[in-house]
Amino acid sequence: MKCSEMDLSVIDNSSPSTSELPVTSSSSLSNIDPRLPLEATTIPWSELTDSSKLTWGEYRSMSVRYRSPFFSVAFANAVAEAKRNVFVRVFTRGSNEVGYFPFEQSPKGGMIPVGGAFNDAQGVIASADAGLDYRELIEQKMICGYPFHALDGVVGGFESFAYGQVNSYLADLVRHPQGYVSYLEETRGTIFKQRRKTKKMIKDLGPLRLEFDCRDPKILDQMIELKRSQYNRTYIFDILSVEWARGMLRSLWERPAPSCRGLVSALYAGDTMVAVHYGLLDGEWLHYWFPTYVPEFHQYSPGTALFLEIAKNAKSLGLEKIDMGYGEQPYKLKLTDTITPMPFGMLEGNPIRWQYNRSKLSFVKALKKLPFKESAKKMVRGIWPGFGKSRYQ
Repeated sequence: MKCSEMDLSVIDNSSPSTSELPVTSSSSLSNIDPRLPLEATTIPWSELTDSSKLTWGEYRSMSVRYRSPFFSVAFANAVAEAKRNVFVRVFTRGSNEVGYFPFEQSPKGGMIPVGGAFNDAQGVIASADAGLDYRELIEQKMICGYPFHALDGVVGGFESFAYGQVNSYLADLVRHPQGYVSYLEETRGTIFKQRRKTKKMIKDLGPLRLEFDCRDPKILDQMIELKRSQYNRTYIFDILSVEWARGMLRSLWERPAPSCRGLVSALYAGDTMVAVHYGLLDGEWLHYWFPTYVPEFHQYSPGTALFLEIAKNAKSLGLEKIDMGYGEQPYKLKLTDTITPMPFGMLEGNPIRWQYNRSKLSFVKALKKLPFKESAKKMVRGIWPGFGKSRYQ
């Protein structure tokens, strides 16, 4: 069977509907028999039952490897509301649902992570006792053509499908006895110097005020406009020009879910907002997603000041971790204390497709290292403003 034959243009209508699927209760999660045959059913997101979503959440709670909000039902639901091309591969052994693999169908019929490049953690959400292995899933054509840039979770067998590793950055706010901000000031020269910048900002504009959970839609709109302006100033494709992406952010923010919700945090100096951030809050875990600031106050480094205010008040806010995800932006290195290598690659059984995708990534990586990269970015963006948009469709 070819890979294209299992994609979602052909949903197995012979399989039972979601309402007919046998549902795993929390009391039977420990009764999974990995010796039973593994079966898979593909369903549209809208057909995933509440009972299945509950089991999904229970599997998440069993391993810290699923701690990222991107593994939550709420995140996949927000993407599904905005794009409506989200599907779930439900894995079963006997009467037990043992794993869930949410994905989107690409225009070419392949599988891509839910939310695409916006998603900082991907993989099958499963019980550690399910006996799932990516090699078997790919061999059985249950997964194929799936590019990943930060694979995580309890399912093994991905190593031979990885191209390499990329660093992911995390701030462990409860790890340091002297307090996280004090730790940064002691170990990061730029953070120590931030004291002076913040004092100057207070002197010029007024005392700082952190609004951690802002519910004003005007501030959300302002965050989006500021971030879009930042992308344009730096000649980076404006990912928030994509309509569904803005819809996803609003969905997460307007309809908070118990497990994961959009969070807008704003920093004021006096009556002036100087920086704002949109993140994903999931219990004591905050994914730092879209930080930005008002350009006219750049001399105060207000974006850094906002992060430090959140970290300083972490205990009262109920925060323990701030996850900045993968990527080599300098601000991540200076604000975090934990670096974890994450695999990137492609879950694909066809070696030609796998190698072709690897060659494309290597070519892009080589371009980014060219000495005239910044000039090229400016030129390309001027000629072709929408360059890179296809990655976010």
